[in-house]
Amino acid sequence: MIFNKNKFIKFILILCFLFSQKNCEISATTHTNKTFLLPRPQGSNLALELSIYHDHIFDIKNKQKTHVQATGFYQAQDKGINVGKYFGINGKNSFTIGDSVSYDIENLHIFYNQLTDKNLSPSGKVVFDAEQQMAGVRLDLFQDIAKKFFVKISSPFVYVSNNLRMKVLQETTDSRGANLTEFFAGHFIKTSMPTTSQAELKKAKIKGQKSKIGFANLDFSLGYKFFKNQRSHFFVDVLIGCPTGNVSRGEYLFEPIYGNGGHFTLGWGFDASCTLWQREKHEGKLIFAFNQKYSVESSEYRTVPVKENAGSLKLNLKHYYLAAKNGQLPNLPIFPAANILTQKMSVRPGNELDGLAIFNFKSGRFLIDLGYEGYFKEKESIKLKDWQDNTYGILNEAQAIPATGFDINAALISLNKENFDINGAATPSQFTNKVFASFGYNFSILKNLASLGLGASYEFATSNHEIENYAFWAKLICSF
Repeated sequence: MIFNKNKFIKFILILCFLFSQKNCEISATTHTNKTFLLPRPQGSNLALELSIYHDHIFDIKNKQKTHVQATGFYQAQDKGINVGKYFGINGKNSFTIGDSVSYDIENLHIFYNQLTDKNLSPSGKVVFDAEQQMAGVRLDLFQDIAKKFFVKISSPFVYVSNNLRMKVLQETTDSRGANLTEFFAGHFIKTSMPTTSQAELKKAKIKGQKSKIGFANLDFSLGYKFFKNQRSHFFVDVLIGCPTGNVSRGEYLFEPIYGNGGHFTLGWGFDASCTLWQREKHEGKLIFAFNQKYSVESSEYRTVPVKENAGSLKLNLKHYYLAAKNGQLPNLPIFPAANILTQKMSVRPGNELDGLAIFNFKSGRFLIDLGYEGYFKEKESIKLKDWQDNTYGILNEAQAIPATGFDINAALISLNKENFDINGAATPSQFTNKVFASFGYNFSILKNLASLGLGASYEFATSNHEIENYAFWAKLICSF
């Protein structure tokens, strides 16, 4: 096969231009009053996978057919205020509850006290400054199975820790010991009502650091080598991904998810390179890779927000307001709406695109990679699976339930589908830009090629529905 280096580089540059145009289209969007966020899945990370890697598949002389690599990594979020705005209201990462002068949420909507003066109920200014940390090891196997065919298997084992880092400034506590920290943490709240109690918040809670650990996913790829020589290569593969991570349960607002939320994945990709120059001990290459994945539909639990303009008043975070069931008697506890708005939903994550370009320099046994990675994921498509309208409603301020039972017609807002913001429970489309560098050293183990490497990256977010982060990694690659 004849390889035209100039045409191939032009093709890659066109792909990069299309990525940048897509970035411009979506970067202006800022979201707020959301209840769920799923960042880039841990298995979709070409920089982590391919840095200082290609000497092994280029090792034509020794004809080694098996390549194994283990990459330990640490990643931490930067600019947590942006994600705080995502879960906040009105584009802010802070909001006031029950302030005597001005407030975003009136405290009588979340503390069931039959009082006319909101200043006698808990109040404070809630601030979100989100934090996510990840650490783990990514395992990759590349195995030649015939003259032109190969298989790849990869799986990252990860620890994910999420924390909205909620602070309540100028917090007040009522005479029964209730305050905002206790409410959002899901602790029992005593009320001043003689007959009716208030159930604790059980869903969409905010309570410090939450973490999960496990294998994020297991990806199998079957590939074909169109050509490979000392100066260039072009490989194509098809992929199927099996979910081994956890699934959203809706118990906490900024829920840690490892993997892609429990969805099977289909995809394809290519890996290619061309040599820019080659001397006796020095070599420069351009390396390109691209993956497209499609995650199929499955079920997750998400908390459905209520539309901001639902009802006669413009109210915020109404999924935390107190609600009751139609016909409910006063001896039964009322409850935060999130307890019943957290529902089983049909979620389709859809397509994600991951593109990589690396300038690779080699001098003797030493390697340096300087690269760029662009990642795009389309907006999730979600549907509410089962919901019965005219069953629940949000109580009016300090509304007492009559002896005849709660009447949904007297509710502040009826919790019907027409008042739901379904997309508020979906992760929007995402586009991030990553720059990275890695340094490696080649050596021999029993006459087989091995490599050690160190790398670092910074991923830039285009809006508040993506997580800006920095990462460090170390890897060992062995061929035999």
